[in-house]
Amino acid sequence: MHLYVSLYSLLKNNLNSEFTVYILTDVTNEEFVDNLSFLYQIGNLADCKIIEVDSTVAAAYPLGYHFTKAIYYRLFIGQLLPEEVKKILYLDCDTIVDGPLDDLFKTDLKEYVLGAAPDHYLGALDKLERLNLSKDIKYFNSGVLLINLEKWRSFNVESRVLAYIEKYSDVIEFADQDALNTVLHYDYKELSSEYNFLIDFKAEREEGEDEISPAIIHYIDASCKPWFYMSEHYLKERYWAYLRETPYKDYREVDRNLNNILTKFLISVKNAFIRLAICFAKKIPFLYKFLRAIYRSQYNKQGGKAAT
Repeated sequence: MHLYVSLYSLLKNNLNSEFTVYILTDVTNEEFVDNLSFLYQIGNLADCKIIEVDSTVAAAYPLGYHFTKAIYYRLFIGQLLPEEVKKILYLDCDTIVDGPLDDLFKTDLKEYVLGAAPDHYLGALDKLERLNLSKDIKYFNSGVLLINLEKWRSFNVESRVLAYIEKYSDVIEFADQDALNTVLHYDYKELSSEYNFLIDFKAEREEGEDEISPAIIHYIDASCKPWFYMSEHYLKERYWAYLRETPYKDYREVDRNLNNILTKFLISVKNAFIRLAICFAKKIPFLYKFLRAIYRSQYNKQGGKAAT
């Protein structure tokens, strides 16, 4: 379902572009296949090809957090996709496209293997240190990748990344993303964060920095996936807006139950109290900063929008 919503949002917001979509999966979902006719009716889906990947190809590789073996399938795109495909946009399933991607598609990757946006999540500097990379390098998130497939193949990215994973599996925490950053840290082009808007980027920005209108929203943290009732992601409703326009519009969150309804109500009461306290504390600078820090910390954990 999540893949379907992501794909629908891509097609709806880019009606002037025609797409051939390749789906890498180890299990074909029959409901998804039955609902493809709805996507074709939008008018800009030229073809949707489902490529079944043998799950054993990733059986030996390290996982972590909420990752599954499927996260490694993208490494094999050089051999799985037709030779005539020279450039692709890779998207994780926990994304929605919330705007046109014309400028992204025009990105010149002639000198680069791929384009990717910086990863602002969970301390990028810590990741660089763990991987023994220079602090001058920007660690990128691999959930959205604009890939120059010609260079991907000529650079033997698949074999180089897999070799790194096998050799340094003890330092890997973020699956192939760590390996891609290590192998390609000088061969990728930095993209704007609007093309991979991570859940906590707004909370981490300093006050006064420009707002970003995300073209691709990435619901990166397991606890903030918008299809969960307990998710407090401040862009959750954008996902549901697209979902309601698809054949999956009757979806009901699996975690919607009486206990969680009560818990969510109590959380909203607590946050309302904190906001009220912040308003009164504005006349006392040190108290204001203290309460505001608590509020921001709470919403960072929930993937929400921190108060300013």
